[in-house]
Amino acid sequence: MRQWFRLDRPVVLSYLAITALGCGPAAPTLVPHAVAGVSRDQVQGWVRPTVPTNGALHRFKWLFRDERSSAGGRGSARIAAPDTLRFDVAGPLGSGKAAALVVGDSAIWVDSDKSIVDVVPNYMLMWAMFGVARLPDDGAALEGLEE
Repeated sequence: MRQWFRLDRPVVLSYLAITALGCGPAAPTLVPHAVAGVSRDQVQGWVRPTVPTNGALHRFKWLFRDERSSAGGRGSARIAAPDTLRFDVAGPLGSGKAAALVVGDSAIWVDSDKSIVDVVPNYMLMWAMFGVARLPDDGAALEGLEE
C-alpha cells in the first residue's frame, strides 16, 4: 500500500535552499588564526609547571584498536622526577606483557619492542598522557598563542 504526501513546492524549495547553504561541509579549524611565532623562552615558561618535582605512580586501563583486532589490559607508569619513567603494560590475564624505561624522549631499554610500539607510538605523546609537556627539539619552528 502506497502513501502519498503533498508537499507545498515553495516550502520544499526554501528547505532545500537552507540545507544547501547552511549544511555544507566546512574545513575544521585545528589551530586558531591568531597563532604567531614564539620564542623558546616562552615555550619553556609553558612547559616548566608540568615538569614532575617528585615521584608518582599512575595506574591505568588501556584499549588498542586497529582494523584487524582490538586488545586491552592494565598498565602502570612510575615517574621519577624530572624526566624518567618506567612503563609497564599487560593484556588480559597477564598476556602480552611489555615494559620500557624512558628518559626524556628516548627509551633506554624496552622489553618486547613490538608491543611497546603498538601501545606507545610516540614518547612525547606518552608524557603528555601523564600531564607532562616536553620541550620541542632544538631548531623546531615554534608557534603559539597566549591569552
